[in-house]
Amino acid sequence: MPNKLAQERSLYLRQHAANPVDWQPWGPDAFALAGARDCPVFISSGYSSCHWCHVMAHECFEDDNVADLLNANFVAIKLDREEHPGIDAQYMTAVMLIQGHGGWPMSVFALPDGRPFFAGTYFPKTPRHGQPGFIELLQRIAEIWRGERDRLLADATQVTEGVRVRSLAPAPAALSPEGIHTAIADSLASHDSRYGGHLGAPKFPPHVDLRLWQYCRCQKLTSAELETAWRLTLDRLCWSGLRDQVGGGFHRYCVDEGWRVPHFEQMLYDNAQMLDVLATATLLDNDDADRYVLSSLVLELSERWQTPGGWCAAAWDADDAGGEGGYYTWTPDELREALLDDAPWAAKFYRVEAHGPVDGRSTLYPPFCPSRPDDDQRPEDLWPRVRHSARLLLEARKLRPAPARDDKGIVSENGLLLAALAKAARALGLEKIEPWSPFAAALLDKASSEQLPRAWYADESRGIAGLEDYAGLGLGLLRWGLTFDSAEFLQASLHLARHACSRFSQPTWTPVADDTLFQPLSSGKNGTVGRLATAAIYQDGQNPSPLALTVDWMCDLHAATGDDTWRLAADEIVHQTSGAMMRMPAATRDLWRAYHRYAGGHATVFLAGLPTDDWYRRLCGRTSPELLWIRPRCASWLAAQNAPALQGRSGTAAYYCQGATCQQPATSLSQLAQQLGVG
Repeated sequence: MPNKLAQERSLYLRQHAANPVDWQPWGPDAFALAGARDCPVFISSGYSSCHWCHVMAHECFEDDNVADLLNANFVAIKLDREEHPGIDAQYMTAVMLIQGHGGWPMSVFALPDGRPFFAGTYFPKTPRHGQPGFIELLQRIAEIWRGERDRLLADATQVTEGVRVRSLAPAPAALSPEGIHTAIADSLASHDSRYGGHLGAPKFPPHVDLRLWQYCRCQKLTSAELETAWRLTLDRLCWSGLRDQVGGGFHRYCVDEGWRVPHFEQMLYDNAQMLDVLATATLLDNDDADRYVLSSLVLELSERWQTPGGWCAAAWDADDAGGEGGYYTWTPDELREALLDDAPWAAKFYRVEAHGPVDGRSTLYPPFCPSRPDDDQRPEDLWPRVRHSARLLLEARKLRPAPARDDKGIVSENGLLLAALAKAARALGLEKIEPWSPFAAALLDKASSEQLPRAWYADESRGIAGLEDYAGLGLGLLRWGLTFDSAEFLQASLHLARHACSRFSQPTWTPVADDTLFQPLSSGKNGTVGRLATAAIYQDGQNPSPLALTVDWMCDLHAATGDDTWRLAADEIVHQTSGAMMRMPAATRDLWRAYHRYAGGHATVFLAGLPTDDWYRRLCGRTSPELLWIRPRCASWLAAQNAPALQGRSGTAAYYCQGATCQQPATSLSQLAQQLGVG
């Protein structure tokens, strides 16, 4: 008989609905049940596309003996980390304290009040490779609970205090924009000069470093070392096993330092950030290889990720009918069947072997970017074969059963994608991205709801939006509206910003008190504190830091409107996180980038009069990715709202400003181009 998870909307929870474990969904009822039974709680957190979550499920949660132990001695709770990222982050801090490392599946043992006393990640059913077996662990904890409970109570108190201390931001400190050089040096010190990315394995795409390096390139803060690290890393991410060379999407990470073998799950947050990186790269360098990968990713997201609800799905699973990665890997015979005479070249270029590293199969693993070969091959000879083989292999792969897709729409990640698409429109041409207008309209409609959720499902919404959701969606709406000159999107972004500043303003940006930790409700007091009471609010991760994202959003709003409300909001965030930035520059690189951007004043072009819109179309793809364009309709709407930035700007002219310093109004395309340095 299915357990309670059968009624849940989360795909991850429903994947466990047939387990013999009597799972409870996260919420106060589960903790009340533990209190009534006077037993500890076991919390398992993960996400639908997580390979090792599936492994532990098959080994442990589908096993009757494990289920009997769990059901008899614990209240077992399943948590979708994507629905409840703040709760997951609190418990992950406990895992890091106890084990020294983290990851998913996350396995936590807690008191009935939610405070953890022991935690880890994946546990095999029986002892293996120095890890305790899950059955043995359940038996031992149940034994201690019955006979030596005080030990567990003491451990819970100690862990909770450790999490509280770790989650506190250091006291504010004096900052200087010059401090960004420390963050740059730290990022380069961990760079792998052979393979790109960070040293060692597993290898995750270094989104934070790529954003920092690209910002430095825009601001002339670069160096030969930075330029080399940036290009090597971007080429290896795009031309390796991390990227699906057939479809164009990016996997979550690779298990080896050379980027050959990925774990095959694909996440929207990775692909949205890579889209932004590639759009920035294309605007900076107009490189054919970057443009090809960017165009392929736009097409992949359009064809495989959009859902009937209008948003984009959260993830594609790592596993499929052929095992882990079966959908994405190849054998020499399969290449011959799909490519015929081109198969020998493809097998050599993509390094497809008879006994490949993924259960005998091979990822497509090019040795170099086709535009920058390291042998005597010529780019003009390589590119036709690369394009041709990708087309044919894509057609052949359509006959395979695809992995499962998690169709929930995570608000923050869809907002990040919308912002990246707006930048891609400048890089590729507006007409290439205009087909995404229904996606943008769907997000605009969702943003008008009275209560912004964490996630959208086909027939309902779930969770309470955190700061990252407001900032991600708000920034996406703003940048799409400015790029496509739709004041409706700008208005919606301003509406969200007012809500965000009222809900998340101090002191709830960074507080941690004992009574906000490990609460059994899906949000903290007033629906906000519990979501934010971890260091994840300001430290770097695979997702953008919520506070760095908010600084970017406030910075853009201030540049577009001239309203000091948004400058002061950014100033307050920087002040509250300044101590962490000074003490931990290596963990706050995204905040250093956002702070430097905010402190330096935004470069903005205001276009007055409809005839100037043609200037935008001619110049937007040739100017810095950091330049904010206010097209005529948005400028007119802002002027009607008495926005300070538009005061005194009328007629048919362009007004180019760097912070508070503006040049003379440009009355011709050539004059504006000269001011922007793209004459």
